[in-house]
Amino acid sequence: MSAVDGLHPALLQQLIERVEQVGGIRIQPMQHPLLLRALRELGEEGTEDLNPRVVHLLSLPDLLFTHSLIERLTIHETYFFRGEQQVRQLREIILPELQKRPHPVRVWSAGCSTGEEAYTLSILLKTEFGMQDALVFGTDLHPEAIAKARQGRYRAWSFRSTPESIQQQCFTHVGQCWVIKSFLKQHVHFGVLNLKGLPWQPLFQNAALQLKHLDLILCRNVTLYFGAESAQQVYRAFAEVLAPGGTLMLGATDPHPEPESGLHPERHPLGWVWKKEHKTATIRHRKVTPRSTRTFGPSPRQPRMHLQDPPQQVFSASGTDLPETLEGLRQHVFLHPDDPLALFQLAQAWIRAGTPDRAFPLLRSLRTLLEGRPRDEALTPELHVQELLTATLYTLNQMKGTP
Repeated sequence: MSAVDGLHPALLQQLIERVEQVGGIRIQPMQHPLLLRALRELGEEGTEDLNPRVVHLLSLPDLLFTHSLIERLTIHETYFFRGEQQVRQLREIILPELQKRPHPVRVWSAGCSTGEEAYTLSILLKTEFGMQDALVFGTDLHPEAIAKARQGRYRAWSFRSTPESIQQQCFTHVGQCWVIKSFLKQHVHFGVLNLKGLPWQPLFQNAALQLKHLDLILCRNVTLYFGAESAQQVYRAFAEVLAPGGTLMLGATDPHPEPESGLHPERHPLGWVWKKEHKTATIRHRKVTPRSTRTFGPSPRQPRMHLQDPPQQVFSASGTDLPETLEGLRQHVFLHPDDPLALFQLAQAWIRAGTPDRAFPLLRSLRTLLEGRPRDEALTPELHVQELLTATLYTLNQMKGTP
């Protein structure tokens, strides 16, 4: 590993390993500038030598290490009703199923940032499905984000995917902000939590609240930043706190849970979700996996990688529907060689077809294409450059394809 801006390679390696150990985040080479910027922000202005700073960070206990560094390495991009397709999936499939349950529904937004996703769930549950006693939990690594979530005050940018009728019905306009109404804020509980910090002990204001017997967990665009084993540890923990028949919803580029996690895939017309069996005793024997899942790795000791199909209505960056067949994807890429989503899905299709050598050049071209674009650029309303780039690097790394 090469030095970063004068940082000793051994110290850099120790720092990267500590970040993954404590926060689950795997720092890729393309993220070194982000790491460097975070280190500089921690020191006094004009101090050039970062080595003493890293030595100090490595000496900190996990909680202080998280607060000092890891919080600076994650993205806070969020807004109300984010991900049109998954919101439809909630409305049309998942929440109608939960509405039939005899007990108050318990839902968790894991990695909720400043609370928009958790309040979106509250709006759906209470205004559209009449579940007034539903409990919504929101957790995030960042104490500052949780403090903002508890306030429930948002500026116009957070509503860029929110119908005006919902905004008017569910929020009160106060100055330059919109404040969530009290009936929607009730039964929504926020707490600081590091998903990698097992066993989980979320810092809710009501200490009696616990993350257990959950009917639904949303954890979107979080585990894509984790190393393979860290992601699977989190999935196994999700299975522990889900009620039998509970559902996990992930982001489009998040790694899939392995069968041993206790979660099994279920395909809806609008995409995949992951379910905990009603009878937990059958989990160990269930071998059903999505047709898009394929395991790679030269030995059983290495983490296995599970690749995914796009949902049936995935949109390319150019705004056209992506074909689902290998031949259709090949034709699309031939006509649109700079379409990043098409490149990513074609690479996955080649991997599923058992020819990963055809995927390598596509993934490398995609990496080059994405590295030249702003990290916060939206490829679709549901996916940004940073997220797809991380998924691309993750795929290359798991296939041992990184040069």
